[in-house]
Amino acid sequence: MKKAMAALILFLIETLLFYLYEMPLEAWAYSSVFILLIFGGWIILDEVQQRKKYKQLKNIQKEAEVYLETEHFGKPENAVEKEYQNLAEMLGRQWENARQEARCQISEANRYYIRWSHQIKTPIAALRLLLEEEEPDRAAMEGEIYRIEQYVEFALQYQRLEGGHKDLVFAHYSLESIVKKALKKTGVLFCRTKLALELGNLQTDVLTDEKWLVFVLEQVLTNAVKYTRKGKISIYLDPEKEKTLVVEDTGMGIRPEDLPRIFEWGYTGYNGRIKNRATGIGLALCRQTMEMLGHRISAKSEPGKGTCIYLDLAVDPVRDY
Repeated sequence: MKKAMAALILFLIETLLFYLYEMPLEAWAYSSVFILLIFGGWIILDEVQQRKKYKQLKNIQKEAEVYLETEHFGKPENAVEKEYQNLAEMLGRQWENARQEARCQISEANRYYIRWSHQIKTPIAALRLLLEEEEPDRAAMEGEIYRIEQYVEFALQYQRLEGGHKDLVFAHYSLESIVKKALKKTGVLFCRTKLALELGNLQTDVLTDEKWLVFVLEQVLTNAVKYTRKGKISIYLDPEKEKTLVVEDTGMGIRPEDLPRIFEWGYTGYNGRIKNRATGIGLALCRQTMEMLGHRISAKSEPGKGTCIYLDLAVDPVRDY
């Protein structure tokens, strides 16, 4: 369009000059034809180039797997085209990064559900065997049912964390009340193992989401019971750190080489391989949940003497969660 306007303006200027200087009509005609041929060819060539670029863009759109780079568009003719190409390349990189991230998330979810599917078969099989006995052990059955419920809760919490449906409700809650709710859920485990439970002074309030923190405590208590054959499990506030809850057991402890990795996805460590019941999921979910709440989780352990899990519940009330 701009080229056509330029041709028209030049034609009018040429006509005006010929008229003012009273030049022969034949010379004006030859000059006009020459201008029209030059500009016509220019316009046609430009149209061919634009159609070529249009086809290139359509081909790139059809082949969505193409990683956008400037060479796909050809050499830019001006600064504006160059900036558009830079913008397209930037968007292409963002799209590629998002695609790779989505692939990683899907792959991670697939690995999680494959592991989860294998793990949930164990309590189901154990429950079936118990049902075949003449006098089923009710306590053992309740324990296996609890494990199934826990695995189902894992799946639900994983979906909420990964899907962004975190429905957080932050408020000030009694820590003692939260601990008792977690103990009520895990009570069946304590009944089976006959472990002693020692509660320290928990008279404090914490700013948190009650539902999610109960889930974390439930998993920490389950692990403490799982790896403790005899002795006790103690729950108390760390005297040196304000609002840091400690869950301490007298179990088998964790090897020093495993300790830094116990909160990683899928990591079971030496104890998990011995017990053959570890999923490498529970503590990873705890870490992710605590980070979402603005809290921190850590561990100290000594093989043969037990483990301490620290839940640092101090949180800034104005934190952008």
